[in-house]
Amino acid sequence: MSKLDFSRLKILVVEDHEPTRIFLKEVLGAAGVVHLQIVADVKAALPLLKGKLRDLLICDLNLGEINGQTLIRAVRLNPNFTNRHMPIIVLTGDSKAETVREVLNLGVNRFVSKPATAETVIEAVRAVLERPKAFVTARDYFGPDRRNRQEPGVSGRRSTDRPADDDPVPIPKRSDVPWT
Repeated sequence: MSKLDFSRLKILVVEDHEPTRIFLKEVLGAAGVVHLQIVADVKAALPLLKGKLRDLLICDLNLGEINGQTLIRAVRLNPNFTNRHMPIIVLTGDSKAETVREVLNLGVNRFVSKPATAETVIEAVRAVLERPKAFVTARDYFGPDRRNRQEPGVSGRRSTDRPADDDPVPIPKRSDVPWT
């Protein structure tokens, strides 16, 4: 595995809490990231994502008028986005089990709870970029494979896996989404 070159990464951070924005700027900058854009809300993030390739999106969930879940849905489900396979790390203070389950079901690659350490943030970035997971397309899911462990001597599907439907993920009607 090659060493990740942080200086070549293009990262977008969407975070409304100023101390966390400063923390992420310092941590990612110290790691060598030079192509870093940080915005405070989804409205500012959407134009930056359309038509531009990013290596990574880091976002909070509680972002005011439009939440992080809406942004994640936009990235994963909207065909107008250039890179629907872009890794997404959620960094949030809401670490309830139902929240974690919800965002993983939206197609995020990694969930990091606040307060996070610099080491935790860098490990999350390394994990999603150095060890990318294959993407799964099913009727109700589009995102990275959520399975995290491989049983020794077992390859392929587990007997408890539901078969994936051949239908693509339904795309919301244009009138139903704020990102068009």
